Amino acid sequence: DNEVLLIVVNFSDQPVQAEVVIPQHAFEVLGLTPGTYHAHDLLSGDSLSLNIDCNSGVAVNLKPNDGIVMK
Repeated sequence: DNEVLLIVVNFSDQPVQAEVVIPQHAFEVLGLTPGTYHAHDLLSGDSLSLNIDCNSGVAVNLKPNDGIVMK
């Protein structure tokens, strides 16, 4: 299986709201298509929908010294 993970880490001691930009080249190399993906955070067990598009960032909220591994 070809699986794509989105991994984002906050090394700060402050909470962070960020946008992760996935470049067009990554879409081409990974064979991704823009759209809404249902993802599961492998660290917390939370599930959410991610709107993935090379023209806009993926919004993430991270607690201090925390991260996400979305599958």
